[in-house]
Amino acid sequence: MKVSLFNLVTQVKSSTFIMNSDLDPKAQQAKEGSTPSSSSTGNLTHKRPASSPLNKQTRSVRQNTNQETPILTDPDVTEENTANNDAANNADDNTIQSAIHNQFFPKFKLLRKLNNKLITARHHKTFLLNLKERGQVPKGLQIKSAPTGAELDLILYHEWEEAHITLSNRLRDILIQHWTNTEDNLTIVISDTTNKLTSEAPTDQSELILQLIEKANESKAQELTTRRRRKENARKTGTSAGGGNPQPPQPPTQ
Repeated sequence: MKVSLFNLVTQVKSSTFIMNSDLDPKAQQAKEGSTPSSSSTGNLTHKRPASSPLNKQTRSVRQNTNQETPILTDPDVTEENTANNDAANNADDNTIQSAIHNQFFPKFKLLRKLNNKLITARHHKTFLLNLKERGQVPKGLQIKSAPTGAELDLILYHEWEEAHITLSNRLRDILIQHWTNTEDNLTIVISDTTNKLTSEAPTDQSELILQLIEKANESKAQELTTRRRRKENARKTGTSAGGGNPQPPQPPTQ
C-alpha cells in the first residue's frame, strides 16, 4: 500500500512538471530547439548584425534629413561672396606667382596678410575716433537698461542715464585703445618683414612685391569704405545699426 501511494505521488509530480514545461515558452523553445519568434523579440530581429557591413549611403541620407539650414546673421558675409572672394584670390595668386620667384612668394603672402590686418585696424580706429569727436558711440555699445523693481525720481533717473552714457563712452575708448595697440604692433612686424625681404630678395623682386602690396592695400581700404557706406545708408533708412548717442529709457513723468 505504501509503495503504491509512493508511486502515485511520483507520477503526479512528473505530470505537473511536464504540464508546466509545456506552458513555459522558454522551456518549450529549448525542448523543440527553435529560435525566438519575432513577436517575442520585437525589433531585435531588425537590427543589423555586427558582422554585416554598414550602409553609409543610407545612413548619410538619414542624417542629412535631420540637419537644419544654417542662418547667416551678417548681411555683408554670404557663402556666395566668400566663394567668389576665394576664387578671385586664387586667380590673383596664380597670376602673381608667375611673376614672383617661388622662394619669395610666401613672404609676399605674409606681407599681404599683415597689411590687410593693418588696414582693418586703422579703419576701425578712424571710425571710432570720428564718433568720439561727435560725442557718439556705436549702436552695439549703447546701453539701454531700465531700473527694475524701483521707481526712480527724476534726479536719480538722470544719474542712471549719466551712468549709461559714461559706460558706453568708456567701452568705445577701450576699443579705440585696442585698435591703436593692434596698429602699432602690426606696423613693427611689417617693418621687420619688409626689411628682411629687401635684404634677401633682388631689387626687381622686392620692388615688385612692394608694388603689389600697395595695390592690395588700396583695394582693401576701398572694400572697407564701401562696406561702411552701405551700413550707413542702411542705418539712415532704419534697416541696420550704426553710430549714435546712447538712448536710455524715457524718464518718469511727473
